[in-house]
Order: sequence, then C-alpha cells, then structure tokens
Amino acid sequence: QLQPQLQPQLHLEPVGALLWSLECIFADGHGVSSTPHEIRTIVHRQMPGDPALLPLKVGRSCQEEFFTAMLPHEEIRNLVSREHLQVAASIASPLASGAPVARADGQTPCHFYITNLSGNFTSVNGMLLDGPEKHAQIHDGDLIGLGRIMTTGEGMHYTPFIQLRFTLSGSSLVEAPHLEHPHMPPSHTLQQVLLDDEVAASAAAAVAVVVASANDEDVAAAIAGCGGGDAVDADRGSSIAVGEGVSCTSLSG
Repeated sequence: QLQPQLQPQLHLEPVGALLWSLECIFADGHGVSSTPHEIRTIVHRQMPGDPALLPLKVGRSCQEEFFTAMLPHEEIRNLVSREHLQVAASIASPLASGAPVARADGQTPCHFYITNLSGNFTSVNGMLLDGPEKHAQIHDGDLIGLGRIMTTGEGMHYTPFIQLRFTLSGSSLVEAPHLEHPHMPPSHTLQQVLLDDEVAASAAAAVAVVVASANDEDVAAAIAGCGGGDAVDADRGSSIAVGEGVSCTSLSG
C-alpha cells in the first residue's frame, strides 16, 4: 500500500494563464475550416481556486457546447463518452528544495500525458489506447482521435470521427526534454495516491500530478498499486495494428 507523503509546494501558474489547447482539425459531418478558432478549440487555463496544473478532462459532459458545435449529428456525438479522456502535465526538473526550475522567460518545463477514460477508446497519432487504463506521453502538435471501429473489406479499423491537435502555442508551460524512459511517468513527478482496495483496480492512471521524490522502482510499484496499465510514448505519425485484426487509422488535417 502506498504511503502518504508531504507534498512540496508547486510553482503556481498565474490565474488565467493558458496551459494548453486542443484544436479540432477534423470532425465528421462538419466544416472545420469555416468554424472560428475559438469555437473549435478547447482551452485549458489556470483558474482561480483550482490546484496548480489541474488535469483537463474531455468529454460530452465536460465540453457540451464544443461537441454539440463540432459534431452536429447526435448519433456520432453520442459516441463521445461523458468523460472520454484526460490530459495532464507534470512539472519537470525539480530542485532539491522541491521547487521546479523556472526558465528566464517564465515558462514552466513539463511533461504531458493522456489517459483514455472511455470504453470507446482514444488514439494518439494512429496509436490506439484501447482500454480505460491505457495512457501515453504526448507532445506539442500530436493528434488525438476519438473514433469508432469500422468494418471494411480489408478488416476492422478504428477510424476517428473527430481529431484534436494538442498545442502549447501561447502557453505558460513549455515541453521539457524528451524522457529517457518514455514508458514511465517521470519518477520525480508521479503523484502517489492512496486508493481503497475496492477501487484500486479501476482507478487506473488518471491521477493529478505533483512534485514528489521516487526512483524507477517506486514509480513501477505505484502504477501497479493504482491499477495502471501500459504506458507508451506516442511517436508522431505512427500507425500500428492493435488488438486482434484491428488497425488504427489516423486522419490528416
């Protein structure tokens, strides 16, 4: 069982500061190019009273107006789960005191992660996260797809009906250098969460991120204790076969 730890004070982003955005570049049945940028973009900001770097949940109940506008056909829109995925950031390179290194330009170096929360799955650059416990490291410019499994003469394919570009343009955060071991969350930034035994198996990897101290073995044990599954690095432009005879199709913007 994970033990509680004191949480060092986080660097607080300015209230209202832009953290990251998800820009819709494709939506089935909708002319994205003619839609104003502010309507087709999910913007995540540091809001008053929120914990620092609060993760962003994306889904029908979270951004109802956005999905209604971008997916006008109800039968397609209903394929988006109420809480479909989560995007989170972890602060990189903490000092011995527990405070993160601040850049001269004021931006905070971070690593970014996506966790699938839906039985309808999520894709990243053509790679399928095919279970609620699946998560991956993501990078500025990566494409996130919400889709469905389609059967054609060539077999079964997971095809996105909406694609979102993860972007740090204008953000108060900046992408930290690439992790040496991308399959693991950074060892010094994993939040160690106490979980009741009855919910541990289903809690998966959708955790908030704080600055903490741990080695790789601690991280692996924490993920196992939280019921987390496979974590991978979402290489740009990848397209792989997933499951049993199911391939993942990534659409270009």
